[in-house]
Amino acid sequence: MVEWKRFFPKATPAQVERFERNAELSLPARYKSYLLSSNGGQPTESVGFILLKNRERVMLGVLFGMSDEDNGLSLEAVYSDSKDDIPTGFVPIGEDPGGNKLLIATTGERKEGVFFWDHVGFLLERTGERLFHVAHNIDDFLESLRPSEDR
Repeated sequence: MVEWKRFFPKATPAQVERFERNAELSLPARYKSYLLSSNGGQPTESVGFILLKNRERVMLGVLFGMSDEDNGLSLEAVYSDSKDDIPTGFVPIGEDPGGNKLLIATTGERKEGVFFWDHVGFLLERTGERLFHVAHNIDDFLESLRPSEDR
């Protein structure tokens, strides 16, 4: 079980509703539940996850959370800053230590899925792709996190 350093208190339903209204989208139900119960944070130890297609391991840096403050770890601020750079229908929910984003799908048949967005282009050079499926939903993603093998 991963232990977390929390940056924000649990999100409130009003914060989630305000984000959805301002972003003009609907967050997946499981992800809303996660925000209301945990609301992001940083693992206290080095953990990673696996990209399903090519089995590549990626380190997790942080998961964003809802906040009434405008800071670099708030879901609202990160979405506002990156919405034009990420695929349509996705919301950035976290990032790796290099600034590549974790996204959650908010529409279509991939709704609820967690994806890795290689905005830096490191994997693009090898695979020709930027978007990689990680988990079917936030619960599966959190369950998939494993301590770094580099310890």
